[in-house]
Amino acid sequence: MKNKLIFILSLAVSITLLIMLLFYSFNVEQPDETLSPEDCLERGGRNLNIVAGDTCSENETNIGDVIGFISPNICCVPKTYCPEDRGDYCIQVYDPVCGFGDFGNQTFSNSCVACLNESTEYYIQGECP
Repeated sequence: MKNKLIFILSLAVSITLLIMLLFYSFNVEQPDETLSPEDCLERGGRNLNIVAGDTCSENETNIGDVIGFISPNICCVPKTYCPEDRGDYCIQVYDPVCGFGDFGNQTFSNSCVACLNESTEYYIQGECP
């Protein structure tokens, strides 16, 4: 009887995890990049365990899967929104950002150049994944 109960409980846990993974795969944008926990932190992100139900906040974006954990993790980095007054010119400094807008995403040489593009809504530090 005890073995049967353990089997049923482990089956229930397995089914729950499978459902959560399927939900994640169909409802969360999944970039192709895989990162180490250190890579995620270097980009200013945080590691989140998706099996525990963690997701990026509204002001963050998922830049890839974080490897090195038993359960699936993602890296969420903060979004920086372009200001209303975008200016007319930028200095030429190479500090790449990944801009997001109705064009998808694109690497720009710096945040000023990204925001000069009227279609850019927000950006994250570093090149696009």
